[in-house]
Amino acid sequence: MMYDTVVYRPPREATSPLLPVTAGCSHNKCSFCNMYRGVPFKVYPRERIRVYLSEFQKYYPHATRIYLVGGDPFVLSAPKLHDICDDIEEFMPQVKTITMYASVKNIINKSDEDLKALRARGINQLYLGLETGWDELLTYLCKGSTAAEAVTQLNRLTAAGITYGVIIMTGLAGHGKGIENAKHTAALMNQIHARVLYCNSLVIMEDTPLGQARREGTYVEAGEYERIEELLTLFKELKPKSKLLVNSYHVSNALNINAEVPDEQQETIERLENFLASTTPEEMERRFHRQDMNI
Repeated sequence: MMYDTVVYRPPREATSPLLPVTAGCSHNKCSFCNMYRGVPFKVYPRERIRVYLSEFQKYYPHATRIYLVGGDPFVLSAPKLHDICDDIEEFMPQVKTITMYASVKNIINKSDEDLKALRARGINQLYLGLETGWDELLTYLCKGSTAAEAVTQLNRLTAAGITYGVIIMTGLAGHGKGIENAKHTAALMNQIHARVLYCNSLVIMEDTPLGQARREGTYVEAGEYERIEELLTLFKELKPKSKLLVNSYHVSNALNINAEVPDEQQETIERLENFLASTTPEEMERRFHRQDMNI
């Protein structure tokens, strides 16, 4: 299957059909992100989407979930998403889950009735890159939404029956600010009903505004040891409204965690404390070469 632009997908979607419906990101202003720099946002015509689906019909005859490609395909209008659902149902009637990346702003632009209707069509799982729950940092990063807006909109998803996972990044606040950032992020998470919290860790890309800020000395990168301290604080502060799986299985992390809160919360806190007690900041920097990453 040929794609005409860069394709990103969550690790869970490694075996899912990847259906291009948009290219680029409708926001594309986050100061830490270069994923879609130079990729103009566009919506694929319905005829093109149907061509992909006709191919998927051959290669994925038993697929029960499908992933819509793009930085935030949920930006599409409800009628446009219904058209895509119609086409998926025609070519791949066995699909039960339609999933994609979404942003807080994408949800704001849909009514409660829209959300419920889309859920009924199979759009029942979304991925949201909130990054942090700290408003000061959200503004600095040019995310385009606030923590309060995130809480309101994510609870609207829950009311509509749409499940979702939240993506955050440790190290994002910079040197010396990780613990405060973790407390803000936990405060947000404690007000919503996310199924999964995906914890990645910041890798600074040189061709971004954040990369420029580091070069100029106005942003100081967090060390590896303090990123684990931030993760520990997050686990200590989490009191979610429902069971929450916290997952840090990502190449950007020095330590992999996959734990359910609250059931495995104390066990994970002890593991993180023991890990920190067994090493030093200097040893962590020697062992983990973040500057060599290209992700």
